[in-house]
Amino acid sequence: MGGRRLKDEQIAEALRKSGGVQSAAAKRLGFSRSQLNQRIKRSPMLQEVIDSEYEHRVDIAESALLKATAQGEPWAVRFTLQVSPWGKKRGYGEQTDVNVRTSPSADIPTEELEQIIRERQNAKASLEKGETAADG
Repeated sequence: MGGRRLKDEQIAEALRKSGGVQSAAAKRLGFSRSQLNQRIKRSPMLQEVIDSEYEHRVDIAESALLKATAQGEPWAVRFTLQVSPWGKKRGYGEQTDVNVRTSPSADIPTEELEQIIRERQNAKASLEKGETAADG
């Protein structure tokens, strides 16, 4: 790693200044990304700095998503509803539609397939509400 051995604190500072981007930190320090990566692997403190920088990035992204959602940006509203557990509980998660009329299970009459689907949807809704079969 160059002519002199840098202390972890110096490397940590370069990582913080680069926002955790290892190639930028390595360039700042004057050695290759692979050399920096090896040093990070050997140092729990440097690993913690990387984790902290990534957590910070996620915080920034969440803040931007929250702002976009509050402003009614359709993409942000849709994303939030589809991926959050609370949105999924309300039925906004990704869903797969099944067209029973083109189903490969042609042996089963359409009405019977529709009844099976309704029963499963009702059972799922009951489970989500915390009801059991005995509750009716």
